Amino acid sequence: MGTDDGVVVVGAGHGGLSCALALREEGWSGPVTLIGDEPHPPYDRPPLSKRVLVDPASAGSITLADGESLARSEIRLVSGRVERIDRAARKVLLVDGTRRGYDHLVLATGAVPRTLPDGLPGARAVGVQPIRTLDDALAVAALLEDSDDVVVLGGGFIGVEAAAAIAISGRRVTLLEKLDALLPRVAPQPLADWVAAHLAGLGVDVRTSTIATAVETDASGRVTAVRDSAGGRHAARLVVLGLGALPASGLAEAAGLRVDGGIVVDGQLATADPQVSAIGDCAVQIRGDGSRHRYESVQAAQDQGRHVARRLVHPATAPYDEVPWFWSDIGPSTVQLAGRMDLARRTVVRGGPGSGSFSLFGYDGEALVGVAAVDRPRDYLAGRTLLRKGRSLPATVVADESADLRALARRA
Repeated sequence: MGTDDGVVVVGAGHGGLSCALALREEGWSGPVTLIGDEPHPPYDRPPLSKRVLVDPASAGSITLADGESLARSEIRLVSGRVERIDRAARKVLLVDGTRRGYDHLVLATGAVPRTLPDGLPGARAVGVQPIRTLDDALAVAALLEDSDDVVVLGGGFIGVEAAAAIAISGRRVTLLEKLDALLPRVAPQPLADWVAAHLAGLGVDVRTSTIATAVETDASGRVTAVRDSAGGRHAARLVVLGLGALPASGLAEAAGLRVDGGIVVDGQLATADPQVSAIGDCAVQIRGDGSRHRYESVQAAQDQGRHVARRLVHPATAPYDEVPWFWSDIGPSTVQLAGRMDLARRTVVRGGPGSGSFSLFGYDGEALVGVAAVDRPRDYLAGRTLLRKGRSLPATVVADESADLRALARRA
């Protein structure tokens, strides 16, 4: 790469920051520019749906890197929004008119939160708030100051984390999920049932198979209540949206890159343009066997950022095939997942969900495909080790509580 433009990373979240830092760690000596569209330096995002909501002062402790620390690594941090990519000229155009050239462009644009349909009454009322950015979380915290009643829409991880944190802070919380179980995309039934019971124990009124049909407001336009599809009416001064997110792929699509449920990348996380890669929530990887992989997690974004950095410095790097993993704090309990529990045809349970400490090992035939654990880190690490090695243990061994799974996994 022979110009002075170097690598430009669009998106200063976990994936973009990871890529920029890893370029230096791998020995990249050319310019590195990190462009973020928020006024804040890169920050830790998991606390947004938990701690920051109820303790906005804690936002001061979540910064991961600022301009000064990045400058020491010779990484230039730019605050601004990229409006267009000119692939022919290898330049990005920012909304302020600035043009920046690149030898290689990494798109780490993340995802945008789903919102309520425009046709739903009160969908844009004051007090209807998503959680995706630091400013979103601070807006929720401000609204909470005079909100004794809160409705959370959506039972994915953002929704259940926020519901737990807000309930623990002393508010009355109702959670509405349109499907018949919480964490519908990722959790096997025993885990979904435990999450529902856990939230109920924290004081959250959980309603599944239920959607919002209207948001009522007062004369000032502020939320007063939410009506649901079951005929219920729930008082609320704040409605938190946890409806999932869509890949932020518009910039790539406008540049003529293939988009199909995300920016399409190959085994090396490269688009069809060899000078453009995509990582994290915005990307969908199609591997050599034709399988599709899109992971919305901090860990995947960081792993993919490091992979692209390694590949740019060492082109012979093997394709990206890391085992996905994820964790979540739901109130005082920690949930950890690895692999693909959604592919499991049967599930082996260790411990008792009623005790609040248990693990689930998912099998497709005799092959281990995923593990989920609640406050059982040893079981989780054993399962993750097995998945990373592509090995398994017989279901009868996993079901035996006396078996030392970590030792068996290390020897597998």
